[in-house]
Amino acid sequence: MGCGCKCSSPGMMIGVMVAAGAVIATAVSVGGWGEKPEPANVGVTGLVQPEGFEMDPVMAAWIEAGTPDEHHALLEAFVGEWTTHAVFQMTPEAPPMESTGSDVSEMIFDGRYLVSHVRGDMMGMPFQGRSVMGYDKVQKKFVGMWIDSMSTMIFTNSGQYDPASRTFTMTSTYTDPMGDKKRSKHVTTILSSSERTLEFYEADAESNEWHKTGTITYTRK
Repeated sequence: MGCGCKCSSPGMMIGVMVAAGAVIATAVSVGGWGEKPEPANVGVTGLVQPEGFEMDPVMAAWIEAGTPDEHHALLEAFVGEWTTHAVFQMTPEAPPMESTGSDVSEMIFDGRYLVSHVRGDMMGMPFQGRSVMGYDKVQKKFVGMWIDSMSTMIFTNSGQYDPASRTFTMTSTYTDPMGDKKRSKHVTTILSSSERTLEFYEADAESNEWHKTGTITYTRK
Protein backbone atom coordinates (compact mmCIF):
# COMPACT_ATOMS: atom_id res chain seq x y z
CA MET A 1 0.00 0.00 0.00
CA GLY A 2 1.52 3.35 -1.05
CA CYS A 3 0.51 6.82 -0.01
CA GLY A 4 -0.60 7.62 -3.55
CA CYS A 5 0.70 11.20 -3.43
CA LYS A 6 3.66 13.21 -4.65
CA CYS A 7 4.80 14.91 -1.42
CA SER A 8 7.79 17.16 -1.92
CA SER A 9 7.99 19.36 1.19
CA PRO A 10 9.11 18.20 4.67
CA GLY A 11 5.87 19.45 6.19
CA MET A 12 3.74 17.48 3.77
CA MET A 13 5.85 14.37 4.18
CA ILE A 14 5.72 14.57 7.98
CA GLY A 15 1.95 14.79 7.79
CA VAL A 16 1.83 11.73 5.57
CA MET A 17 4.11 9.79 7.92
CA VAL A 18 2.03 10.70 10.97
CA ALA A 19 -1.16 9.69 9.21
CA ALA A 20 0.36 6.42 8.02
CA GLY A 21 1.64 5.70 11.51
CA ALA A 22 -1.82 6.26 12.92
CA VAL A 23 -3.33 3.83 10.42
CA ILE A 24 -0.72 1.21 11.19
CA ALA A 25 -1.10 1.62 14.95
CA THR A 26 -4.90 1.34 14.73
CA ALA A 27 -4.75 -1.75 12.58
CA VAL A 28 -2.31 -3.48 14.90
CA SER A 29 -3.94 -2.48 18.19
CA VAL A 30 -7.64 -3.06 17.42
CA GLY A 31 -7.47 -5.49 14.55
CA GLY A 32 -8.66 -3.11 11.86
CA TRP A 33 -8.19 -5.79 9.17
CA GLY A 34 -9.89 -8.63 11.06
CA GLU A 35 -11.13 -9.88 14.39
CA LYS A 36 -7.57 -10.32 15.63
CA PRO A 37 -4.58 -8.06 15.05
CA GLU A 38 -2.49 -9.10 12.09
CA PRO A 39 1.02 -10.36 12.98
CA ALA A 40 3.37 -7.40 13.00
CA ASN A 41 6.97 -7.04 11.93
CA VAL A 42 9.57 -4.32 12.12
CA GLY A 43 10.65 -3.12 8.69
CA VAL A 44 13.90 -1.42 7.71
CA THR A 45 12.42 1.93 8.68
CA GLY A 46 11.94 0.84 12.31
CA LEU A 47 8.15 1.18 12.15
CA VAL A 48 5.99 -1.69 13.40
CA GLN A 49 4.11 -2.80 10.30
CA PRO A 50 1.40 -5.43 9.70
CA GLU A 51 2.26 -8.34 7.44
CA GLY A 52 1.81 -7.38 3.80
CA PHE A 53 2.22 -3.65 4.37
CA GLU A 54 4.37 -2.00 1.69
CA MET A 55 5.98 1.31 2.55
CA ASP A 56 5.73 3.98 -0.13
CA PRO A 57 9.29 4.47 -1.51
CA VAL A 58 9.16 8.25 -1.07
CA MET A 59 8.02 7.93 2.53
CA ALA A 60 10.69 5.29 3.23
CA ALA A 61 13.37 7.58 1.80
CA TRP A 62 12.26 10.48 4.04
CA ILE A 63 12.28 8.25 7.12
CA GLU A 64 15.72 6.86 6.29
CA ALA A 65 17.09 10.36 5.69
CA GLY A 66 15.72 11.46 9.06
CA THR A 67 17.17 8.60 11.11
CA PRO A 68 20.42 9.43 13.01
CA ASP A 69 23.46 7.32 12.15
CA GLU A 70 27.14 6.99 13.08
CA HIS A 71 27.88 10.54 11.89
CA HIS A 72 25.47 11.99 14.44
CA ALA A 73 27.09 9.85 17.14
CA LEU A 74 30.38 11.68 16.51
CA LEU A 75 28.79 14.87 17.85
CA GLU A 76 28.50 13.29 21.29
CA ALA A 77 32.14 14.34 21.80
CA PHE A 78 30.93 17.95 22.16
CA VAL A 79 28.26 17.25 24.80
CA GLY A 80 28.81 18.63 28.29
CA GLU A 81 29.96 21.74 30.11
CA TRP A 82 33.22 23.36 29.06
CA THR A 83 35.42 26.33 29.94
CA THR A 84 36.83 28.24 26.98
CA HIS A 85 39.96 30.29 26.38
CA ALA A 86 39.99 32.28 23.15
CA VAL A 87 42.87 34.07 21.42
CA PHE A 88 42.08 36.10 18.27
CA GLN A 89 44.37 38.13 16.02
CA MET A 90 42.46 39.42 13.01
CA THR A 91 45.56 40.86 11.27
CA PRO A 92 49.29 40.16 11.76
CA GLU A 93 49.82 43.75 12.91
CA ALA A 94 47.02 43.76 15.50
CA PRO A 95 47.69 42.70 19.09
CA PRO A 96 46.05 39.41 20.11
CA MET A 97 42.76 39.60 22.00
CA GLU A 98 42.17 37.04 24.77
CA SER A 99 38.96 36.11 26.56
CA THR A 100 37.48 33.33 28.65
CA GLY A 101 33.98 31.90 28.73
CA SER A 102 31.83 28.80 28.87
CA ASP A 103 30.11 26.38 26.53
CA VAL A 104 27.19 24.09 27.40
CA SER A 105 26.28 21.61 24.67
CA GLU A 106 23.58 18.94 24.37
CA MET A 107 22.04 16.64 21.78
CA ILE A 108 18.38 17.24 20.96
CA PHE A 109 15.63 15.49 18.97
CA ASP A 110 16.84 11.98 19.83
CA GLY A 111 20.44 12.58 18.80
CA ARG A 112 19.81 14.45 15.56
CA TYR A 113 21.34 17.84 16.41
CA LEU A 114 23.98 19.32 18.71
CA VAL A 115 22.95 22.61 20.31
CA SER A 116 25.60 24.76 22.03
CA HIS A 117 25.11 27.76 24.33
CA VAL A 118 28.19 30.00 24.54
CA ARG A 119 28.88 32.80 27.03
CA GLY A 120 31.92 35.02 27.40
CA ASP A 121 33.18 38.49 26.56
CA MET A 122 34.24 40.13 23.34
CA MET A 123 36.21 43.38 23.30
CA GLY A 124 35.29 43.91 26.94
CA MET A 125 31.56 43.43 26.41
CA PRO A 126 29.33 40.49 27.45
CA PHE A 127 28.83 38.03 24.62
CA GLN A 128 26.40 35.17 23.97
CA GLY A 129 26.18 32.76 21.06
CA ARG A 130 24.11 29.80 19.94
CA SER A 131 25.00 27.12 17.45
CA VAL A 132 23.28 24.10 15.93
CA MET A 133 25.22 21.34 14.21
CA GLY A 134 24.06 18.16 12.53
CA TYR A 135 24.76 15.73 9.72
CA ASP A 136 22.68 16.01 6.56
CA LYS A 137 22.32 12.44 5.25
CA VAL A 138 21.00 13.66 1.91
CA GLN A 139 23.91 16.02 1.20
CA LYS A 140 26.29 13.66 3.06
CA LYS A 141 28.02 16.40 5.02
CA PHE A 142 27.99 18.08 8.41
CA VAL A 143 26.03 21.33 8.51
CA GLY A 144 25.90 24.09 11.09
CA MET A 145 24.56 27.53 11.92
CA TRP A 146 25.63 30.24 14.38
CA ILE A 147 23.99 33.36 15.84
CA ASP A 148 25.25 35.70 18.55
CA SER A 149 24.47 38.82 20.55
CA MET A 150 26.78 41.10 18.54
CA SER A 151 25.48 40.57 15.01
CA THR A 152 22.32 40.17 12.93
CA MET A 153 23.84 37.55 10.64
CA ILE A 154 22.83 33.89 10.63
CA PHE A 155 26.16 32.27 9.81
CA THR A 156 25.99 28.85 8.10
CA ASN A 157 28.73 26.39 7.21
CA SER A 158 29.27 22.80 6.11
CA GLY A 159 32.04 20.25 5.92
CA GLN A 160 33.40 16.82 6.72
CA TYR A 161 35.01 14.80 9.50
CA ASP A 162 38.44 13.17 9.16
CA PRO A 163 38.72 10.16 11.48
CA ALA A 164 42.51 9.94 11.07
CA SER A 165 43.12 13.40 12.54
CA ARG A 166 39.83 13.55 14.49
CA THR A 167 39.00 16.90 12.92
CA PHE A 168 35.82 18.53 11.69
CA THR A 169 36.58 21.01 8.90
CA MET A 170 33.73 23.42 8.10
CA THR A 171 33.82 26.11 5.42
CA SER A 172 31.53 29.01 4.62
CA THR A 173 31.08 32.09 2.46
CA TYR A 174 29.52 35.29 3.76
CA THR A 175 29.31 39.01 3.13
CA ASP A 176 30.98 41.30 5.67
CA PRO A 177 29.58 44.72 6.75
CA MET A 178 31.68 46.43 4.06
CA GLY A 179 29.93 44.40 1.38
CA ASP A 180 32.94 42.19 0.62
CA LYS A 181 32.55 38.48 -0.04
CA LYS A 182 34.56 36.38 2.42
CA ARG A 183 35.53 32.75 2.79
CA SER A 184 36.11 31.24 6.23
CA LYS A 185 37.20 27.87 7.58
CA HIS A 186 36.73 26.42 11.06
CA VAL A 187 38.74 23.38 12.14
CA THR A 188 37.74 21.53 15.32
CA THR A 189 40.25 18.98 16.61
CA ILE A 190 39.22 16.44 19.26
CA LEU A 191 42.35 16.13 21.40
CA SER A 192 40.80 13.92 24.08
CA SER A 193 37.50 13.30 25.85
CA SER A 194 38.17 16.43 27.93
CA GLU A 195 39.84 18.84 25.49
CA ARG A 196 39.38 20.15 21.96
CA THR A 197 40.41 23.17 19.92
CA LEU A 198 38.57 25.30 17.36
CA GLU A 199 40.79 27.16 14.88
CA PHE A 200 39.52 30.01 12.69
CA TYR A 201 40.86 30.82 9.22
CA GLU A 202 40.05 33.48 6.61
CA ALA A 203 40.95 33.30 2.92
CA ASP A 204 43.10 36.16 1.63
CA ALA A 205 41.20 38.15 -0.99
CA GLU A 206 44.21 38.38 -3.35
CA SER A 207 46.18 35.17 -2.87
CA ASN A 208 43.19 33.05 -1.77
CA GLU A 209 45.48 31.48 0.85
CA TRP A 210 44.18 30.73 4.33
CA HIS A 211 45.50 32.71 7.27
CA LYS A 212 44.72 31.89 10.87
CA THR A 213 42.74 34.45 12.87
CA GLY A 214 42.13 32.71 16.19
CA THR A 215 41.90 29.65 18.39
CA ILE A 216 39.47 28.63 21.11
CA THR A 217 40.51 25.89 23.54
CA TYR A 218 37.74 23.94 25.27
CA THR A 219 38.39 22.13 28.55
CA ARG A 220 35.72 19.95 30.11
CA LYS A 221 34.55 21.06 33.56
